[in-house]
Amino acid sequence: MNPTLYENVKLRTGIDPSFLADTLTTDIELTDALFDLIDNSIDSARNNIIKSTYIKDEYGLPDSYEGYRIRVRFGSKCIIVEDNCIGITSNVLENSAFYTGKRSNHEYGIGHYGLGLKRALLKAGRSYAMITNNGESLYKSNFDINSFSSEHDNQLTARKYTSSGKKRTLFIVSDLYPNVIAQIGDSDWMANTINELSTRYSIFIRKGLKLTLTNSQKKSSDTFIIRPSVPNIRTDGLIKVIKDGLHSHNTMCDFRVGIHDNYKFPGELNHEAKSNKKLTKSYGIYYIFNDRVIISASKEDKHGFITHWHSEYGGFICLVHVVGKDPKNLPWNTAKTEVKINSPLFLQMRKMVEPLAQEYRRQAKILINIWMETKDLPDDERKRIFLNKTIGKKLSDADIAAISTKKGNTPLSLPLPVKLENLTKQKETGKLIITAKDSKLSAKNNKNAHSKDWNTLIPDVFPVTENDHVLNNLIIEATSLNINNAPHASCMLYRSMFEAAFKHFVKSNNLFISVKEHYYSKGEGLRKNHSDDYKKQQGIDLSMCVAWLTDNNNVFPIESKKKLALCSKKLKSHISTLNGVVHGNQFIGSDGSMQKIRNETISLLEFLTLAKIDS
Repeated sequence: MNPTLYENVKLRTGIDPSFLADTLTTDIELTDALFDLIDNSIDSARNNIIKSTYIKDEYGLPDSYEGYRIRVRFGSKCIIVEDNCIGITSNVLENSAFYTGKRSNHEYGIGHYGLGLKRALLKAGRSYAMITNNGESLYKSNFDINSFSSEHDNQLTARKYTSSGKKRTLFIVSDLYPNVIAQIGDSDWMANTINELSTRYSIFIRKGLKLTLTNSQKKSSDTFIIRPSVPNIRTDGLIKVIKDGLHSHNTMCDFRVGIHDNYKFPGELNHEAKSNKKLTKSYGIYYIFNDRVIISASKEDKHGFITHWHSEYGGFICLVHVVGKDPKNLPWNTAKTEVKINSPLFLQMRKMVEPLAQEYRRQAKILINIWMETKDLPDDERKRIFLNKTIGKKLSDADIAAISTKKGNTPLSLPLPVKLENLTKQKETGKLIITAKDSKLSAKNNKNAHSKDWNTLIPDVFPVTENDHVLNNLIIEATSLNINNAPHASCMLYRSMFEAAFKHFVKSNNLFISVKEHYYSKGEGLRKNHSDDYKKQQGIDLSMCVAWLTDNNNVFPIESKKKLALCSKKLKSHISTLNGVVHGNQFIGSDGSMQKIRNETISLLEFLTLAKIDS
């Protein structure tokens, strides 16, 4: 028997509002919900700015948000967010603002209409009111949590009026959840929220956006004008701003590293250790996406700070500006609280941080040690010396004499081919030469005039190069290695310094081909049966360089040619000992053998380090 049609029955569909609220808000905090509303307001302001010709900053983003205002108010029963931006356009409001899953389409955007807006409302309470005036139409709506269920009886509606011309948007959330009431009533939570606002919106505030927070839960209201807290980088030249960049998938990444604008190095005028200590929490890496700060003051490995934090990173700031016309290309999560750690773009970005951080530390160490090398002098004298050295002024002979004799310091007379004043400045180029003493805090124990009394492998006034970091590191370590306590380590380090210094000298003066040709025409290579391909791959080593230099002593300055030529011959005679110790085939004791090798060859080591051929 065929069934008889009785009636059509509607099957209930939709989304339980409590389920939707839990799904959208489980992983965000109340502050994140507030930021969603503020982000949407900023997007409205930007949309209005870029509709016509506007002044761009160096990243192509709007240079000014002057005249735009966002107000956040906490009452005892409600939260209000209001702005004077362009309002929500009719098309967006009617078709996508409350449509779940529809991505916003703001150029250089930071908000997520369709996700962030609903998430913000649902996180805070159960009842809502909206007023938005876009200059053409005015919309008013009152709705509640059930309006998001998609059921016909609960369809979200708005009343549409003619516009008065005053653009604004206002959202009110009431019937607040108990945990929300507890949070906004907590003074610590409020203080943290103010700090978060000052960080997240620092760039916009600096560009003129006015952001205020009013707490009117009590009889008297407290209004806080949010000030920017992300530090700027000093540009006074003490450490030059270190820059790098990356372009990928229509996204531009700009890296800048330098000194916190309020940080003062020891030795600077107005330096106070207490003031610097207050800045400690603000050091680190800042990731800023389309002017919105996502990560602040991070010193974490996952964000690119790979090495352990050290005092020499004091004042370290790394600002990473990431700009994308289409926000979906940026590696951030929807809550804008973290970068996407495993995104291909961020993995490239992360690799770029560590070299910049290391360069900052290298330069900071020089400044720190300029201060520490005069620790036995009165502070006012130390600051004068620091000022002279850090702004590139050469100390006069009278200054040097006064410093060296102060408190019984004995001037150190080095058996080196370069005059004392040339250790401060090269006549030929006018470039400053930084010494190892300027680069090592512990290199302070060589105050005796005679080389027999040098306790360390090399004296602390030994020069370093301008750009060879490997050689510089060896020199710096040698200024604190006690030659008597560690003769074998000293021998190995001394040999490494010579090999690195030769390579630096050869590279600086384009002598690589000359050294190789000498090796195969006059040196040991003459007896080698190497193929042409092998010769092309052949590098240079210490023995090859010493042999070349012994036969090419015309590269030495005339006034020290005889002395340096003798040093070359001495070094050649000591190579078997140096190699024997390095390869574990020879013993060297504390009988002065290493001191003898050092004393007979140190002038040559300095010549190679300076890498200057007398022409």
